[in-house]
This record gives sequence, C-alpha cells and structure tokens, in this order.
Amino acid sequence: MKLALKLFILIFALAVLGTYVIAKIREARIEARYPPIGQTVKVNGKNVQAYVTGSGPDLVMIHGSSGNMRDLILALEDTLAPHFRLIIFDRPGLGYSDRVSSDGDKFIDQAMILRDTAKQLGAENPIVLGHSLGG
Repeated sequence: MKLALKLFILIFALAVLGTYVIAKIREARIEARYPPIGQTVKVNGKNVQAYVTGSGPDLVMIHGSSGNMRDLILALEDTLAPHFRLIIFDRPGLGYSDRVSSDGDKFIDQAMILRDTAKQLGAENPIVLGHSLGG
C-alpha cells in the first residue's frame, strides 16, 4: 500500500511539473509571436503598456476583461486615429501591464493607475471609451 501511494504521488508530481513546463513553453511561443507594442510607462512602481497614435482630441481606450490592447487597435485604430489622439492601454494584470496588487485588482485601483498613466502621457480631459469591463 505504501508503495502504491508513493507511486501515485510521484506520477501526480510529474504530471503537475509536465503541465507547468508545457504552459511555460506555450507562453514563450505566444509572447514571441505577439511581443509588446507601444511603450511601457512606469506609474506608481508598476509597468503599464500603452499605445499612442493619431492626432486630435485625446481618446483613452480601455479593453474588456479577457482581451488586451490589440483588440481595440485592430478594430478601431484605422477609423479613429485620423480624428483623435488614441491612448490605448493593456489593463492592469492583462496583456503586458503589471497587476496593481497581489490580492486581486479592484476596479478603482485599475482606474486610478490608468488615469495616472494617461496624465503622464499628456492627456488632459480625455474622452474615455471602455469596452465591457473596461467601461
């Protein structure tokens, strides 16, 4: 019985380790295929990935819960950039932006760091467009 338990624990540990290694390999492949775009802005000790393009009034764009800034860039950049200065973020904890905290990111904390990032990028009284949980 002890041998069976030890064997089970060994197989389980190897399965967990194998899953971790496979996940890291997939993550590296995805990051190589889709490297960060735009610029990394340091705000309150955290990195926020931002993409700025276009000219005109400032339009801050915030993506939804399961995406990243590329969603908004692909869908709206060509249409809006001729008319607005687009400031598009990866929300904290998504894409290439750091999480705000380790105990779960509150929406108010995310909003404050994105507000501070927009200010650091020169936005004053921007129009804000949020999609899904980004709004």
